[in-house]
Amino acid sequence: IQVLEGIHLKKRQVVIFIILILLWEAGSESIQYSILEETESGTFVANLTKDLGLTMGELAARAARVVFKGNRQYLQ
Repeated sequence: IQVLEGIHLKKRQVVIFIILILLWEAGSESIQYSILEETESGTFVANLTKDLGLTMGELAARAARVVFKGNRQYLQ
């Protein structure tokens, strides 16, 4: 009986772990912006603080970063 209880406990732990991971993923969000390569330098792309619902201080405190696809850096 103790063996069966141990198996059920492990299954329950795995189910809870999977649910927590799914909830974490559901709570995380990414915003994507598309910028043409031909866009002139200095062109306004987006107001990140407004889009994220943060203040400039909060954005800096959270150490926000811009992630690029590929090896080219399009923003400064």
